[in-house]
This record gives sequence, C-alpha cells and structure tokens, in this order.
Amino acid sequence: MRFNLGAALRNLLGVGMRPQEENDGEVPSIVLLLRESRVTSLEDLRLASTRAFGVGFSSDITDRFYLIQKVLFTIIKVGPHVLSFMHYAKPYGEERTAEFLSTMSSPKQQRAWTGHTAWEAVNYVKSKGNLNREYAVLARLCAELVNENCVGAWIPQGPMMIPNDGSLTRYLEQVGSSSDGLHE
Repeated sequence: MRFNLGAALRNLLGVGMRPQEENDGEVPSIVLLLRESRVTSLEDLRLASTRAFGVGFSSDITDRFYLIQKVLFTIIKVGPHVLSFMHYAKPYGEERTAEFLSTMSSPKQQRAWTGHTAWEAVNYVKSKGNLNREYAVLARLCAELVNENCVGAWIPQGPMMIPNDGSLTRYLEQVGSSSDGLHE
C-alpha cells in the first residue's frame, strides 16, 4: 500500500523533508495488524509514548517532546525525531493479500496476516538515512502498543511479518534497545 505520507506531512507541518531516493519515497514504518478495529486513544498513545521514551509529552508544538492530532494525522515529536501514527479500519494491503502471503513461509505468519481486520502504523518522518536508529525509535513505541488485539507486526520495507506469538514484544524491545533513539 503506497501513501505519500511525506507530502501530506510536509503540508501539515510546513517543513522541508529530504527525499529518500534509496527507498523510493517510502518512510520507515512498523504496521501493527489488529484483530478488531479499536482506535488507540490520544491519551493511551501519550501514555505509551511516555513509557517508551521515559519523558512526558505535551501538546505544545514548541516543546521538544509533544504529541498532537491534526486532521488525519497524529504527530509525535521525540526530541529530534518526528513520528506519525495512523489507524485504518480495514485490512492492510487487502488488494495485495495473495502477494503478501506469498512472502510468508510460516503458518503463524499467514494466520496473523489473514486474522487481521484493521491496522495502526507508526511512521518515521524526515528520515536522515540512519535506519537502525529510526527503527529503534519506532520499535520502542510499538513495543508499548502491542496488546491482545494485535496479531502481528508488518514491516513493509523488509518486507517482514512477525506474528504476535509471544516473541513480537521481545523483538521490538530488542530493536528498540539497539539505540537510545533520542539523540542525533
């Protein structure tokens, strides 16, 4: 599923963004696949962000750490990092399900994929090309969002499918601990 998140966020935030030639304009992202469409509230997202990064998040865009909702987007600023959060009440890439399933060799992966009806994505905005650090930041937040409604995580740039079979949170925590995520 292709969505020009960069252009939409440039418009919203009024900031310039460096093109990402190496990944054809796609932003680093982690998609949490959900059994049911239950939108994470702004307050729950604020609490998850606080647990993930150990700081409080305001709604003041002049602060170093903030979380705001503007029209279709929820924006999370974590020091020098800007993330967006989205929720959709339909299966991820439903028009390409057969293609996605063909990349998954494990029955657990396939069951997780076919068992989701909605998804939430955390996207890294304004990539500077340090994908390890950027995925560490994403993973720290996603680890705090995984719950019983999450059947797995899809990483489009891999592509990689990780079912929520007890290993997903550990995987995200491991990726998240690979960088402190708050500094350039």
